[in-house]
Amino acid sequence: MSGYRPFTVASLSFGLSLMALRVVAPAAGGGVGAVTLDPAFASDYVAFDLGVPPVPFPMGGVTFAPGVTDTLLLAGGAAEATGAIYAVGLTRDCAGNLTGFDGTADAIAAAPFVDGGVRVTDAGTLLHTAYDGNTIAQILPDQTVADRIVDLSDLGMVPSTGGMTVVPPGFPGAGRLKTTSFDFGWWYDVDATPDGAGLLDITGFSNVVQGLGGGPEGILYVPGTYPGFDADHVLVALWDEGRIDAFAVDAAGDPLVATRRGFVTEMAGPEGATIDPVTGDLIFSTFSTA
Repeated sequence: MSGYRPFTVASLSFGLSLMALRVVAPAAGGGVGAVTLDPAFASDYVAFDLGVPPVPFPMGGVTFAPGVTDTLLLAGGAAEATGAIYAVGLTRDCAGNLTGFDGTADAIAAAPFVDGGVRVTDAGTLLHTAYDGNTIAQILPDQTVADRIVDLSDLGMVPSTGGMTVVPPGFPGAGRLKTTSFDFGWWYDVDATPDGAGLLDITGFSNVVQGLGGGPEGILYVPGTYPGFDADHVLVALWDEGRIDAFAVDAAGDPLVATRRGFVTEMAGPEGATIDPVTGDLIFSTFSTA
């Protein structure tokens, strides 16, 4: 599996997916009752529970490695010293829709205190946030421990980080690193440049947005072509509030707080967020199995 080994989650289909993984996908019947979509989106999306992946709880961030579609990368033991990133094998139906996990989950890297931000760069470097140390760790391909840990407090960012992502191609601010402060509900546009050896030189921030909401964790950009969105938006999982809200974005890909609206108005402990590269369904992990 391209060097990554297997584990589990949920999704939303136009659609959503939930994990303890949830998937939100375009509406096609079925779904789960533990998730409530805002009425403005309820006719276009349905939530599916992919089940509980075989990783230690609590769960943190979730992502796919570039070019890998049969394995999900999921943080287990989140916010604990024993935290790690696990590779979880996925199962799909004949149309490519996620149906669950194949029962395998292997730890691929130590990630102490890993939180809701987990991403893989185009260079293959694994990034993750850590709570409540307010750090971003960088793990090079084929390594099992961090090669570099950046203390965001030293750069003037309020503690402690929770969510993190790299803006995908095609969106305003593409390639920019974004992170959030869980404790303060703030968002940072982070200054980060490749060092030529696979790591990022993180040197400060260019913008800060206050007032996102309580406990921002997973960050997910959705294009204006998705149902219910007339322009590019960013979804932010708000752990303290048990919901996922949508924000229009500015030219740098930062959220416009005045545009905040509900997307998922009820979900217990939303944590990580990613998009299924096969179907485009939205995938969210939850901190526990609740």
